[in-house]
Amino acid sequence: MPILNGCEFIEKVSVQKNLKDIPVIMISGSDIEERKLPKTTNFKGIIQKPFKINTVLDVIKHHAINHCDSSLYPA
Repeated sequence: MPILNGCEFIEKVSVQKNLKDIPVIMISGSDIEERKLPKTTNFKGIIQKPFKINTVLDVIKHHAINHCDSSLYPA
């Protein structure tokens, strides 16, 4: 990303009231040290490039289902 890196983007999104509960999955071509990964509740993981499209679709499906279930039936 030209303006923000993925971690900075996730940190900014996590403090926006209307966006903070949306699950975010990062796709990256570089190795990111675990200590540098975002510590926000909406960050759900990272997919390393190169990847298979089915991997991305499975991750999106998993988090979309869990997100919809939790928003329909809050704890």
